[in-house]
Amino acid sequence: MANLRDYSSFTCRLTVKSLPYFWRHEVSPHGDFCYPEEIERCLFLWEDPMPEATLCIDLLAVVRKNLEESLRRKEIRRLESAMADALARVDGALFARQPAKEREHIACRAGCGTCCVVNVGVLYPEALRIVRHLQQTLTPEALHQLRQRLGEMYHQTLGLDDEERLFLRKPCLFLDAAQNCSIYTVRPILCRSVTSANAEDCRDALASVALGEESPVLMNLLQKESWEQLFTLWGEVIEAAGLEGRSQRLVTALYQLLPQAEPEEIFWSGARWRSL
Repeated sequence: MANLRDYSSFTCRLTVKSLPYFWRHEVSPHGDFCYPEEIERCLFLWEDPMPEATLCIDLLAVVRKNLEESLRRKEIRRLESAMADALARVDGALFARQPAKEREHIACRAGCGTCCVVNVGVLYPEALRIVRHLQQTLTPEALHQLRQRLGEMYHQTLGLDDEERLFLRKPCLFLDAAQNCSIYTVRPILCRSVTSANAEDCRDALASVALGEESPVLMNLLQKESWEQLFTLWGEVIEAAGLEGRSQRLVTALYQLLPQAEPEEIFWSGARWRSL
């Protein structure tokens, strides 16, 4: 039997070094997590994030160099290109390191928006990329309607912590009627990091919050750690360039930037979120 420390209800940062990255669990009468014998043999408690879940040094070096160059030139198109390249590199690295059998265990599919009721943080360039995508794909009328709904969501969620945001049960503005992400191609890095091996576990985890309980969600640790590593790297590089490298809630970021005529110029000026 393995007792797992640091096993939170939804983010589920497991302190377990294990291959494969997925395993099924059973709950003993005592509430401990127990594993079938064949899986128990491959468990090893680990106090730090999984070494297997880190991106290779060469990949990170290229991502850093491209981002630094785009920030130095202060060209939004070059910045977007550097971001798109980084996302593609991480996607490629994850695909190469995950056998098809492991990828099949990911239950996340189009039409499932269960987790899209939580606070999501974005970096400034991520928010800019989403704003430009909306401006390029929506009609003026649709963009106006989005601004109205964004304002309502902003005021409804202002000041709410993560748990209170869950209680509100307000889906993300970009979740359409079919429960699909309407900005999927430019979705935030942290949205990319979340996976689940069982959609029902996600629903149970969210329901458990209201009862003050914790219900585990099994996630792909390789994907989670890799995207979080990219998120942290981007923040550090942006901050080192003298720009706003902190994250902001997606709703707040778009509420501040979408009405601006030239939001990228605000970013290049070094303005901080609180001063917008």
